[in-house]
Amino acid sequence: MFKKAWLGIGIGLLFGIMACSLSAAQEENVLPTQTLPNAALFTLPPVPSQAPLVAGQINATPIPTNTPEPVCTSDVTLRQARYSADATLDWTTQSVLVEQTTIYRNDSSDYLHEIVFHAEPNHLPDIMTLEQVVDADGHVMEGVALEGTRLSIPLRDKLGPNCEIVLHLSFSLKLPSIYDSYGGRWGYLGYSFRQTNLGQWLPTMAIYQGEGVWYVPREYNIGEQTVPIDADFDVRLTVLNAPPSLQVAGPGEVAQPETNVWTFNLPRARDLSISLSDAVQKTSAMAGGVLVELYYFPDNAPTGLNPAGHALDTAQKALVLFTQAYGPYPYKRLVVVEGDFPDGMEFTGMVFVSEAWFRTWSGNNNDWLTIITAHEISHQWWYGLVGNDQGLDPYLDEALAAYSELIYFERTDPEQVSWWWDFRILKHPSEDAVDSPVYNFTAFRGYIDAVYLRGVLMLQDVRELVGDAAFFAWLKTYVADNRGRIATPADLWGSMPPDEFALVAEIRRTYLSAKDSALDGAVAGEPTQQFNPSQVAQ
Repeated sequence: MFKKAWLGIGIGLLFGIMACSLSAAQEENVLPTQTLPNAALFTLPPVPSQAPLVAGQINATPIPTNTPEPVCTSDVTLRQARYSADATLDWTTQSVLVEQTTIYRNDSSDYLHEIVFHAEPNHLPDIMTLEQVVDADGHVMEGVALEGTRLSIPLRDKLGPNCEIVLHLSFSLKLPSIYDSYGGRWGYLGYSFRQTNLGQWLPTMAIYQGEGVWYVPREYNIGEQTVPIDADFDVRLTVLNAPPSLQVAGPGEVAQPETNVWTFNLPRARDLSISLSDAVQKTSAMAGGVLVELYYFPDNAPTGLNPAGHALDTAQKALVLFTQAYGPYPYKRLVVVEGDFPDGMEFTGMVFVSEAWFRTWSGNNNDWLTIITAHEISHQWWYGLVGNDQGLDPYLDEALAAYSELIYFERTDPEQVSWWWDFRILKHPSEDAVDSPVYNFTAFRGYIDAVYLRGVLMLQDVRELVGDAAFFAWLKTYVADNRGRIATPADLWGSMPPDEFALVAEIRRTYLSAKDSALDGAVAGEPTQQFNPSQVAQ
């Protein structure tokens, strides 16, 4: 237990398992077969391994007619969820104490009897310890349950439609060694001898699906299983026993009001992640009005080569290119960090690219450093701007991010396109459905081949059939219609005009397990609200 230091509610009402750009280096890590949950976003029944949910309970004694239901008129122009966190990291012990204030608005028409968080830091054992949850009146909440990544908080009083609730979470994190975190695959939350990373370290709101049901994705050791809603983040980080040359990387508006104290403000984001190191240097450049910052290990470069310069150049070009292809990037800064763990990982306004790709860079453009950097930058659209269920519908971000690699080479170095197809795609054939959930796979290689790489083949077939103009108009429409939302497969395919949707029907039948009846309910320009798993071919 530690002393509470609540943030004032007025402070910061403003407002990322394995590494997502999986490479050939992550091949045959076999896991026990697990059963796909009978669930999908917005229509999921309770997951058996989680605490039972009770929907629509009726009191034995009717509520007296003279008892008014709460009526609220919250400011709907504010984000549904707003997070403020006051965190203290002890550099010596690699532990973090966190006081997190969450303001959540009930945007449903239901009266809520509990609030549920997705506590992603509890994905791995022995990291997160929840001390207590307190409401705005200082009452300690009773019956709070942290089971896996599901944090359930029964409410003292039901939360009516349009009403807001303020909850204060006190918890601690004992950061793991990156090398102990499943071979470093969750190195974005942990520490090495030269880097500490706080990625997916704050509990975020689960998805409310109606009728008392909250959705928290089932944990798994392949891919990601997060569905974070658009929210505002305001974080204050104090570092105790900090080394004198400590550099702190993070997205959004960053300030250092005191020695060893940093603040971060990031609106309309899926997450807010931070990386700290006393072994990095920073370089930067402008890209279409956006400041691109790169934090890199200067002693990790091959002799005579400058991988940091190449990564920065790739990030610049990718940001400009993807802005043109998909739509505007919403922030003034983009941070790229050389991560001391495999492959790469995306977060809002910040991405990691593995130190391995810097250390082994060949000096040429046709190299993993180029591929992974471009891939991760594209996730600012495919995850950052347009969210999706990364466990059940991973192709919605990963296939599009992998295809963005092709677009990058086509526009910046066409001579490498043939190499990219052979090196990245064609030598890894798969017959599995592109829309397979992560739970279908017991090895990373199969997951990558089906969802990422066969997904590229599907998108290329669509492009060749409808033509470049219609293809890129489709992607732009998808982004424009689903910015800030959790998109579904029906949203992606529904962003096509009806004639093009019909034209590519055979392509969908070839690559997807979902029947068209699950995908044709959307009208172009009108995002759908549901994707029913019962409509997916088994």
